[in-house]
Amino acid sequence: MGAYLAQQVIAQSEAAVEDSLVMRLRRAEVDGEELTDLEIVMFFGLLTFAGNDTTRNTAATGLRTLLEHPEALRELYEEPALIPGAIEEILRWTSVVQWFARTATRDVELGGRQIRAGDKLVMWYGSGSRDEAVFDDAATFDIHRPKPDHMAFGDGGRHFCLGASLARLELRVIFEEVLDRMKDLRSDGAAELVPSHWAYGLSKLPVAFTPGPRRGA
Repeated sequence: MGAYLAQQVIAQSEAAVEDSLVMRLRRAEVDGEELTDLEIVMFFGLLTFAGNDTTRNTAATGLRTLLEHPEALRELYEEPALIPGAIEEILRWTSVVQWFARTATRDVELGGRQIRAGDKLVMWYGSGSRDEAVFDDAATFDIHRPKPDHMAFGDGGRHFCLGASLARLELRVIFEEVLDRMKDLRSDGAAELVPSHWAYGLSKLPVAFTPGPRRGA
């Protein structure tokens, strides 16, 4: 994928394809400087990851969570209007990205611990999204929970996920379509985790269901 993107950057630049994302990035400036070819390729890599891996894995882990909470799944079948709220709880509960590292820029005391400028820190998003000081009954999966201030899209500020709105839309559409077409969803075998300590994802999730009709069919 990286090689393909690099070829596209070079090819479209040489052909001067004016109305393309590549050329728009080519003309863009950050602090008065143009982006390098490597920065443009890395930007496309970010789009590939942020617009695919995280959402895809959340859809899978979210479905697994609903299968493990059949009452919640039944409610969503009966009342699809609950899906957007359920998406927020799935985002809180699953936390596809488990952690990111940061470097402290100044001395600060946090939770009674002294942190010095330059210290390396690890933020556990899964833990933050189940903070008992923020969430009532944090260890319970509840699709009726008031919209939670979860950490699924990062720690806010400059590190907040630029694709948050797109991810919410994609997940809503996915679950609306899955629950509309796949009736009586149930587990049909053991799920398999992606072997990673950084990302929570599934490589396998066997399910069985009763097919529903196509819209308009």
